[in-house]
Amino acid sequence: MELYKNTLTERLSEYGVHFEPAGERLASFFVVTNTYLSVFTILGGIGMILGVAGLGLILLRNFNQRKRDFGLLLAEGFSLSSIRKIVFEEHLKILLAGIFTGIISSLVATRPSVMSNSDLPWKTITIMILLILITGLTALTASVKSIKKDSLIKRIRKE
Repeated sequence: MELYKNTLTERLSEYGVHFEPAGERLASFFVVTNTYLSVFTILGGIGMILGVAGLGLILLRNFNQRKRDFGLLLAEGFSLSSIRKIVFEEHLKILLAGIFTGIISSLVATRPSVMSNSDLPWKTITIMILLILITGLTALTASVKSIKKDSLIKRIRKE
């Protein structure tokens, strides 16, 4: 085999012919594919970071708009901890619904890959879902703790 390769390389070298094993050629094609996958993974991570930051900002904005409602609940006899618990549970349902919707839509979008038993990075996918959940819970907890009793009382007095 090597003899044929050397003979053909010598005789066709002036035409720019280059021989290499098929395995090496395929590996060079996969380098490009893997580069694209790495770039899109990084972009996906940046998108997740922006999404979680947006979630935190939206929660804070929502709480600021609902301070009057929280103040009325406080005036009706609800404790600050029960108001926080109500708000936390409301937004937890939204967070879980968003994660569930994302999982279902991604499974539908990647159905051919899932059905072909290809080697999907299930461990990485699970870790990403858990990180989204943990980050969402952290943002939710931090924003719920921003509800202060004195600011709610001030809001009621302004009314």
